[in-house]
Amino acid sequence: MRFSNWQLNRLRDALRAYHQYESGADSGRFTWVDVREAIAVYTSVEIGGTGKTGPKKGAERLRQFVEGIKHPQYPGVKRFPVPQDESLAAIYNFVTNDTLKLLSKEELDEYEPNRQAPLRLLEYLDYSPDAERMIPMGKLEGTYVHFATHEDRHIHRVFEFSPPSDEGLVQVSEVEKYYDPDKVNIPDHNNRFLIMSKGAEDLSHVEYKGWGVLTPEDNLFLFLKNPRNGRNRYYFTLGTDLVHWDDNPVKQLALLQHDFPVEMRDAEIDQDWKTVVLAETAHKILFSKRPGR
Repeated sequence: MRFSNWQLNRLRDALRAYHQYESGADSGRFTWVDVREAIAVYTSVEIGGTGKTGPKKGAERLRQFVEGIKHPQYPGVKRFPVPQDESLAAIYNFVTNDTLKLLSKEELDEYEPNRQAPLRLLEYLDYSPDAERMIPMGKLEGTYVHFATHEDRHIHRVFEFSPPSDEGLVQVSEVEKYYDPDKVNIPDHNNRFLIMSKGAEDLSHVEYKGWGVLTPEDNLFLFLKNPRNGRNRYYFTLGTDLVHWDDNPVKQLALLQHDFPVEMRDAEIDQDWKTVVLAETAHKILFSKRPGR
């Protein structure tokens, strides 16, 4: 089987999660020998062979595939040996097994944000993993917009929340457009939409894609990434009109955008730390509203 680099990384992530978070019989988590044995049970493929040293050899090959080995020529750089075709096929069949559900086959067909991290986060945050929790993610589905004005540019953000999965994950995309303030009309306070003047064009736009996770406390965490340069962007809710006991969709979200921590500059050393942080973060609070609702 042939896989691209990002697909190999997906396989590595799934094996790493199984190795680190599944519990072995005699220890806090599985060893690589345990992982090798599990692959043999589910796929009948003995990575490393069936001889006396087979389990140890196979475990080391799996470890090197996931964790890498030191590069012989470049200190601090790792190499990640790829197993032979039969072993790689066994790894694929293992992580996509319907019982284990470590990785879906669909996740290897198209490059999308990895589901394993948010699924593990939801599992960790749940109070009772065995109990069914009512997740009102469907009320968040739809389009949200935010408009901000600056002296040199106007910013128009559009958030798209997809229908939620059964686990409570929602796929999120954000398009951030920058406009010349001399070529747009300022919207009124109520609709907050960008009303374009005829012939106006946006200066540039940036796209982010990722996932949203709704916690048991109804905190919405968004983890987005720019697919072009890999830069991350994070949001979480400060306020919302989400309620459980009616069928009304969410109409308003107050999101806090975050990227880097606030840094103290030399001129600010003598200032109150709280004042500096509040001043820096105030402009990153986005009041988004679903249009037409």
